[in-house]
Amino acid sequence: LFAGFNLRIRALNQRKKELEMQVAERTATIEADKQQIAAQSEELKALDRLKSQFFANISHELRTPLTLILGPLSYILDKPEKMEEEEIRKQLLVMQRNGKSLMQLIEEVLDLSKMDAQKLELHLEPTPVRLFFEQFHTLFTPQSRNQKIEFDIEFHLSSDDLTILLDRKKMEKVVNNFMSNALKFTPKGGNILLRVEELEDRLKLTVRDDGKGIPPSDLPHVFERYFQTKEIQSKSTSGGTGIGLA
Repeated sequence: LFAGFNLRIRALNQRKKELEMQVAERTATIEADKQQIAAQSEELKALDRLKSQFFANISHELRTPLTLILGPLSYILDKPEKMEEEEIRKQLLVMQRNGKSLMQLIEEVLDLSKMDAQKLELHLEPTPVRLFFEQFHTLFTPQSRNQKIEFDIEFHLSSDDLTILLDRKKMEKVVNNFMSNALKFTPKGGNILLRVEELEDRLKLTVRDDGKGIPPSDLPHVFERYFQTKEIQSKSTSGGTGIGLA
């Protein structure tokens, strides 16, 4: 009887240990789940903040070209009889330039929707490399001179006639985004270099400037949608939508 009682006690103790282990495992699982839920919650809150900032920024970015379209338009409509033909032409050119900026911004937002739906397509066409990239030197030189910034372009190609397949519109957006950032953050008297280099089976495009640079803590996030650095120091370098690199 005593032996049977001891066996029963040992069995109960063994069962108790098993139950305690199961409780400990489940408790650990619950704690891990709680931590994961908390992390996901914080991530969602951060994403909401980024989206809110995005909508605030894009409203500003849309308002600027609209203002520069409506302003000259009102000016022309108010005094059409007093304006010379050349003056009207200048105002129309300002409107056209800002209309194109507005269209480019809208296309970037639409491209995000296409990417999400996996419907963004490349339209490749033969493109002379040197001729294509030289246009950006012509395009951004007036602005760089106005800001007292030295802007140069370098080519390292096997041939000046090198031609590749390229989606020109999308590559123009890429270069425009990089160059706009470089001009925004490069101080007066600084330098910007656009370098186009042919490697074995690809082109390497580099934009180098004398700006402050991206903080190391922000580098992992530069291609994230809506992300913008918190290191902006002045109103002149603020703005943007956070979708250019995304």
